[in-house]
Amino acid sequence: HRRSLTRVGTVQEKLTFAFTLIGGGKERITKKDMEPFANSLFTILKKMRLRVGEANDFLDKLFLRMSEGTLSCFLQKSLENVVFIQSLGTVDKLKMEPNLQLECAAQSVTSSISFGHDHWMLVLLLCWGLRIALGEAYASSVKDRPFRKSDFEATTFPLRRLGCNPQEVPEGLVDYTFLAYAAPVFRKLRDFFKVDEHEFKLSLGPVRLLGNILLGNLGALREVVSTGRSGSFFFQSTNGNYFLKTLPFKEFFFLRYPSLLDYYEYVFKNPNTLMTRFLGAFKLRAGAQRTRLVIMSNVFEQSYSIDEQYDLKGSTVDRRVMQSMMNLSLESDPSSLSSSTFSMPAIPTNDPLSSSTTTTTTTTLTPSSSTLNCSSANVAPSTGPEANSISLPDLSAIALKDLDFSDRGRSISIGIERKNQLLEQLEKDTSFFEVHNICDYSLLVGIHMIKENETVPEFSDDLSVFRKDGGGLLSVDKKQLYFIGIIDNLTTFDIQKKGEAALKGMIHDRNQISAMPPKEYRARFLKYVANIIQ
Repeated sequence: HRRSLTRVGTVQEKLTFAFTLIGGGKERITKKDMEPFANSLFTILKKMRLRVGEANDFLDKLFLRMSEGTLSCFLQKSLENVVFIQSLGTVDKLKMEPNLQLECAAQSVTSSISFGHDHWMLVLLLCWGLRIALGEAYASSVKDRPFRKSDFEATTFPLRRLGCNPQEVPEGLVDYTFLAYAAPVFRKLRDFFKVDEHEFKLSLGPVRLLGNILLGNLGALREVVSTGRSGSFFFQSTNGNYFLKTLPFKEFFFLRYPSLLDYYEYVFKNPNTLMTRFLGAFKLRAGAQRTRLVIMSNVFEQSYSIDEQYDLKGSTVDRRVMQSMMNLSLESDPSSLSSSTFSMPAIPTNDPLSSSTTTTTTTTLTPSSSTLNCSSANVAPSTGPEANSISLPDLSAIALKDLDFSDRGRSISIGIERKNQLLEQLEKDTSFFEVHNICDYSLLVGIHMIKENETVPEFSDDLSVFRKDGGGLLSVDKKQLYFIGIIDNLTTFDIQKKGEAALKGMIHDRNQISAMPPKEYRARFLKYVANIIQ
């Protein structure tokens, strides 16, 4: 049962399991069958001191939508009412509803966090704390006045053990406290970035986690495996729109006063900024432990599959991913060296109900060069004798780096007018970083290969000119859609970075390492980006 409640299985299998669970194996589900589930879910929320309505109201509306009570009806109506069920009746329709599908087809670099996962308790507490913190009405109190220093301070929310009174908590049991930093400021930032507050709460709070039980799915956030070496944990909301990243204190400090005020004023003056869109900063206390995290918008529009993605800095030292992965594959299976062909797994689809042909990428290693030549084609899965092939991870879901970008002969072809606009904005953004002693940031580029007869709508409501074409930028030949943003822009050139620069500078060309003073880093970064954009 636990496997069915996580991300294993198709949409139909999950819903069939939910139907069996609720109805006890009967052919029809009655309102009486649904009642214990609804009451249990609302009891949990009540103990968490979260109020989302009444169980009876939700039950009446839910049963009305699924009144036939048969499995076929349950399957159809569940898919039609995903948002309503996941939100336990608090939201019916959302602006972002097409993205709020059943989470069943996670990419290979993500894993659903469910019961038994190492981070399950952490994620449950974060969802709980976020729901309480986001439930506060901050925007109205600061709407028509300048920010005060007190607006940047933390608001504390005690997370009692499932709503127990302090005297009822058993002795020795750790109590939890959730802190929301600069809540009024981040609320105004979310409004400025046009984040739907209902969708934001639903994506990150515990209500959706509980509502998913009725859909046969018990996955919370997704843990993301990163190719970076920061040591931070990445969690992605199940709809893919938001990232939660744990931060060390020195990076978290930037999201406090006065740096946050500078960031706030800058993005309001520069709506086309490519900087990370920060949406909240929080801290979880558990006894002596502290977990600091930030919530950010995803650079990639979730309506499109990302066929390739690159993390670009303009440096060359340790900036190749594909060769490293190939070496790991060879170490695990040296016999595979006898073949010159490397089979890459299929590019995942965003449609959980899709059963189309698999997209396979073949990589050939030429005898005279270590350069990887890649070609893609839509073909049926191979069943031939490929015992000697090296199976690499799904590269569409992994951020490749500078040398991979050049090895593949890639460029960003957006035309001279948009190139000038992009470079002008990058000049401004990197100037902000230099003033705040920030270095080691990257240009994140996601590429969607536009298929035949595929249309790209205009996003007229987005602030940025670089997100107007379906959330990104169309190539000149209209065959590719680029999603571009600056990430990892909280690292300062402190004593640790200075030490790293000195050490690596003794081994490598100091002009090609990642750790550089902000002024030099900015100059190299801008020169590199100007060279790869056409």
